[in-house]
Amino acid sequence: MTVRYAVYPGKVPARTRVLHVLASSQGRTVSGDEIGQALRISRPAVWKHVRSLMAEGFPIRPVANRGYRLTQPLDLIMPDVVAGLLRTSFVGRTILCAPTTGSTNEDAKALAGNSTEGTVFIAETQSGGKGRIGRSWSSPPGGIFMSVLLKPSILPSRLPALSLVAGYSVARAIRDCLDLDARVKWPNDVLVDGLKVCGILCEMRAEVDRVEDVVVGIGVNANLDIATLPPEVRETATTLRAQSGREVDRNRLIAAILNRLEPSYKELVASGLDALAPRIVETCAFLGQPVALRNLTASDGAETLGIFQGIDREGMAILKLHGGETRAFPAGDLSLRPAPHGHTPA
Repeated sequence: MTVRYAVYPGKVPARTRVLHVLASSQGRTVSGDEIGQALRISRPAVWKHVRSLMAEGFPIRPVANRGYRLTQPLDLIMPDVVAGLLRTSFVGRTILCAPTTGSTNEDAKALAGNSTEGTVFIAETQSGGKGRIGRSWSSPPGGIFMSVLLKPSILPSRLPALSLVAGYSVARAIRDCLDLDARVKWPNDVLVDGLKVCGILCEMRAEVDRVEDVVVGIGVNANLDIATLPPEVRETATTLRAQSGREVDRNRLIAAILNRLEPSYKELVASGLDALAPRIVETCAFLGQPVALRNLTASDGAETLGIFQGIDREGMAILKLHGGETRAFPAGDLSLRPAPHGHTPA
């Protein structure tokens, strides 16, 4: 499927820019002159776009002799707003946004050759979002579905830790913006109160000794209605809106994630997890608790039980096993979860 991405800043459709001006006005009435001057279009053109938006159901009310205002807040991802909140040098300095797509990861991979490092792909919804092991990722309106294109000059063997670094960046951003105790669930999820709010999917293209590029897919259950989540995950997943009790400013959260991701990524490229590992461990879920490791692709359901000790400087999970032995496990297809009741390791 061909996706029409609007490139920010730059080639944004005028009607989208009109909507963004109104969404940024926080409920006040904005005159046609003000909108026209901001966007360098005529008042008749403003009215044409407003009529088109109203016909699509956007809650815009014309106010006689004064202009236009929204009758209710709009939860829109506005890349121009995100860009204004960034403190990064390259991540997010190009943002490509689509109303809907199959998968932002697939789009990032398809457009990687003509895109600079740090380009961010965002969609309001996805029809083919995916997680680890080919699992589908529900992507209804209200979430954050984005992919960051990176081109690190490091050996491919160093890249598995990137999922942890991305998860750590998301957890810290959620703490910054919402004051929730977000935790990294090894190797690629973020939890709040033990429930999943974010999944990370890193996809790498590389040769034996060289990384061509890596796409970091980030899916966050921000303002989703829990009823829109698939029935099979409703007992293990939640949304940030449900946990915080208020609407999440998605633009602010996106910027916070990117602001956290860039320095952590640069640190990983420069020196691996040497300095990052202790900070990631501080935010790990299940630290010091009984856990079970299971291979998601194995059919026998066998699990390894132990006490979760955190991660090492390769990003592997460290478990203290029955009898006191300590072992490190690479991520691969492994999934970590609390140990079943009554199966606490000695």
